[in-house]
Amino acid sequence: MNEIERIIEIMENGGVIVYPTDTLYALGANIFNEKGIKRIYKIKKRPQNVPFSICVNSVDKIKKYAFVNELAEKLIHKFMPGAITIILKKREIVPDYISKDKIAIRVPANSIARKIASKFPVTATSANVHGRKAARTIEEARIQIGDNADAYIDGGELEGIASTIVDVSEDKIKIVREGAISGDEINV
Repeated sequence: MNEIERIIEIMENGGVIVYPTDTLYALGANIFNEKGIKRIYKIKKRPQNVPFSICVNSVDKIKKYAFVNELAEKLIHKFMPGAITIILKKREIVPDYISKDKIAIRVPANSIARKIASKFPVTATSANVHGRKAARTIEEARIQIGDNADAYIDGGELEGIASTIVDVSEDKIKIVREGAISGDEINV
């Protein structure tokens, strides 16, 4: 069994991992395993009403988990894979414990992240305690997460600027968080 297969097996069994994206280190759990999702909320000390974004391994997979409108198509085509997270209306396949009606979804420009999300979508929330500085290195992630993660994947030092989050669920652009991609670049 290779390292990616081992990581996927950990998440299939409710485990939590720390992995690199193109922007920051993330806490990953299988979105279809409620045990793993609950663990991430506990590890991050994050309020239950603040949903996590998810990562999929290709732009084609976005339509499996969300309703993609024309505006979303433009953003996907222009920025993915990359440092953008888009919020869309979710499909029923996404469990309600992830989110009730919308889903924040991204395809990172990091091959490790995409391999990890090859079997199922994975949470893509920063590897830090809620409200604290996000991790750019595996060491920074270990300081905050410690033994609470079942595996760490070192991808070197990352850019350190969070993805830009854009809500296009209502067919208009609403920048929720400006990050690696500026608001000016978003306005397609």
